[in-house]
Amino acid sequence: MLVGYYVMGQQARPVGERTPAERQALALEQGSRIHPQYPVEFEHAFSVAWHRVAWSYGSWATFSAEARKDVYPLLIKPQGRLYLAGDHVTYWNAWMQGAFQSARQVATAIHTRVGQERPHRGAAVRPLRSLSLS
Repeated sequence: MLVGYYVMGQQARPVGERTPAERQALALEQGSRIHPQYPVEFEHAFSVAWHRVAWSYGSWATFSAEARKDVYPLLIKPQGRLYLAGDHVTYWNAWMQGAFQSARQVATAIHTRVGQERPHRGAAVRPLRSLSLS
C-alpha cells in the first residue's frame, strides 16, 4: 500500500471537492513525480472527502487541553454496558493507531468485565440508561 496523498485543513477542500475519479488521477499524477512506475503498478484507489460525509463534517475530533482534561476521563469511562471506542477517545486523534489502541482497550475491558460477571439464567437484557456526562 502506498498513500497517494494526505491533506487536511483548508488545503483539503479543493481536493475534496473533486470526484473520486479526479482525486485518483491527481494521486497518480503527483505520485508518478516521485515513483515513475506508480501508474503502471497501481491497482486500487480509496479516497474520502470527510467534509462531504453526512453527519461527519470532518475527519476527526480535536480537543483543547482543557477539554481533554475535563471530557476525556468521561469518554473513556463506560456507562453501564456502553463503551466508546475510536481514535477520538485516545491521545492518537486522527490516526488508525488511536482507533486500534482504543478498540483493544475496550475489548480487553469487556473481556475482563464478562469474566467477572456471574451468569443469570433467564435474566432479561436490561435497556441502557441514558448517557450522563455530568
